[in-house]
Amino acid sequence: MNKLLLVVVLLSGCLLCGDFSEEVIKAICADENLTDAELHQTLSGFNNFSKDVNKGEILSGVTKEGRPYYYYIPRGYKSTEAMPLFIWLHGGVSRPEFIEADEYIKELGILPLVEAANFILLFPLAKDDCTWWQEAGVDNVTEQIITLKEKYNIDDDRVYMTGFSDGGSGTYHFALNLPDNFAAFYPLNGMISVGSHVSGNPSYLPNLRNRHLRVINTDEDELYPSERTRLTMTLALEAGADLSYREYWGIGHSWDYFDTDFPLLSGDMQKRARDVFQTEIYWECYDVEYGKCDWLEILELDSLALTEDWQEEYNVELPETRISFGFYDDAEYKGEGVQVKNVIENSLADEMGLKNEDVIFEMDMEPVMSIEELNQIKGMKSRGEDVSLKIIRDGEILPLEGAFPDTLYYSCFFYNRDSGAVKGKYYGNVFDLETSGVKAFMINIHPEMVNMEIPVQVIVNGETYFQDMVEYDRAIIEKSILEDRDRKAIWVGKIELRVE
Repeated sequence: MNKLLLVVVLLSGCLLCGDFSEEVIKAICADENLTDAELHQTLSGFNNFSKDVNKGEILSGVTKEGRPYYYYIPRGYKSTEAMPLFIWLHGGVSRPEFIEADEYIKELGILPLVEAANFILLFPLAKDDCTWWQEAGVDNVTEQIITLKEKYNIDDDRVYMTGFSDGGSGTYHFALNLPDNFAAFYPLNGMISVGSHVSGNPSYLPNLRNRHLRVINTDEDELYPSERTRLTMTLALEAGADLSYREYWGIGHSWDYFDTDFPLLSGDMQKRARDVFQTEIYWECYDVEYGKCDWLEILELDSLALTEDWQEEYNVELPETRISFGFYDDAEYKGEGVQVKNVIENSLADEMGLKNEDVIFEMDMEPVMSIEELNQIKGMKSRGEDVSLKIIRDGEILPLEGAFPDTLYYSCFFYNRDSGAVKGKYYGNVFDLETSGVKAFMINIHPEMVNMEIPVQVIVNGETYFQDMVEYDRAIIEKSILEDRDRKAIWVGKIELRVE
């Protein structure tokens, strides 16, 4: 009997559970009848997912850390066919609690669209201590992707991420720092530098060479107007980013364009498949926690090394034109006017003397009945203009006066930490790479990249560092699939190098 058929027969009791769990993977890896090459082939070709699936309804799950998430399996799902995964990151991540997403997902209007496109939908949740650019939020999304890959037949080369507002900014963060799982990114009304500014860590635009981005912004967006985001997209293109940029005019911070644009977005996805074995690569990081891109992994940085000329810093000065008082309103307040929940320190509101629990009922002699009316009046103001408020505090009416600050300029990116970069290509069995600020790195090997029957050569900064055979390694194979559940990128060997 063929060995690959034999392993299925021997493990049939385990595989009947119909998932790609750790238990199943370890059982397959423990089969001594399989050579290492046959083990790799068996795991890569795994296709025994459960047919008993709830389709056409919003489902929910909880991570090991107790964080909820939602997902949707379209009616066209077939357990024997690998299907694309569509990830939506929501906005408003500074909230104290996770949102109740059932109705929210329905209101987005994306269910009929993912149903028509036959995509599985993953809808992660974020809050103030688990945002898209924090380690907890990143790990949260990654864990959920792996969980779905255990249960459902997902095409590893067709995983797409999009999101609106903070979700769009989070989408940029994954593209800049953790692109491995994804084929393409689709930020909607986000800002490329938000994750960097909020986390206090730098971002490197040349990293966007590794995946395609299709970006959308609107001209009347009060947070990220296209006049400003256009500058960042120009900068990204100068850095070699693989992106297309689209604008919609006459729309504010809203996805009113979504029904019109989703067919275009979906059509773009149909053209994008991940190439995890790309022959040319560039990757830069400030922390080896974010040191991996596809087959390349930076293991150690060298802060004392001189930076090579090709490791460039890309930046642009952006105008801060937003009008803001600098306070959070109390959404649970039921009376007339706007009740202040929290005043931000050193903000205009703070300078004017606004305090928590004040109720604003007038701005510039115009009555204010709700936060929407306040924002509407505020939207007519310009930087540098005077502003007046009338408030109720402890039953007393008080006037407050101030002025919005003049237009300020700030750097889109800041480079406050040492970084290292590796760039290069491979052809035949030869890897030709250059390093800058890197002490050690690793090349992950897959049989689709090289001919495993002849030696591999690695040239680093013009010198040959490695020239030898690379053998299938069972431990590496098992570790690779357990970490990522990525059947298309199960590494079989590794070459670790220290740069002298």
